[in-house]
Amino acid sequence: MKRLVAAIRRMSPIGTLMIVLGCGALYSWGLVARGLPDLANPVGQLAAMYDSVLPEITFRDGKPSIREKQPYFVDAFGLKNFTLVVDTREIRLAALLNDLNKVKNGVVLARETIVLKIGTQTRIIPLHPLVRIPDLVLNSSTIRQFLQKRFSQATKYLEVLIVMYGLAVELLQILILGFVFYYASRLGSALLTYGESFRVASVTMILFMLLNFFINVILNRFI
Repeated sequence: MKRLVAAIRRMSPIGTLMIVLGCGALYSWGLVARGLPDLANPVGQLAAMYDSVLPEITFRDGKPSIREKQPYFVDAFGLKNFTLVVDTREIRLAALLNDLNKVKNGVVLARETIVLKIGTQTRIIPLHPLVRIPDLVLNSSTIRQFLQKRFSQATKYLEVLIVMYGLAVELLQILILGFVFYYASRLGSALLTYGESFRVASVTMILFMLLNFFINVILNRFI
């Protein structure tokens, strides 16, 4: 034990730095392995909500259409005094306004316009100048593919942030543990400088991180 402590006290600054970086890498790897899969689950659940609330909408030449009977009234996520209607038939504007005749607030997605009603005011927004919509089928499957693609792109940035966070957390923990060893050595006969205490703390932390990594990352794959 005395030889181990002596070896740690003689450890070079580069060796200490490598151990600190190793602690941060192990901590970050654990966060990525456990955290990112948990973030992916809500993405799939969010996409699955579409089919349970909205109809499948097909856009061709910028014009939406649905196969359900129209006008199609959507349960607007439980919002009171608000109605969402999909009505893509080739009908006149008066018929679209009639879809909102009995509601206080609502929106109609029509073939070429969006009709917005708030209280007594009604606004008609042309759909094509508003946004250029490519030909697509809007349902849970296409939304899931879109979200997964964006999530995979965002994952790269999340991993960088997690690594930076892991390094900062581990450095702070080692600094605090170094103070603990520094003041604890004052209670015994072996007085340590803070630099020596920091080296002892870094070795202690890397052993703890290896054990934590083994339990949380490796064993979880087989249990």
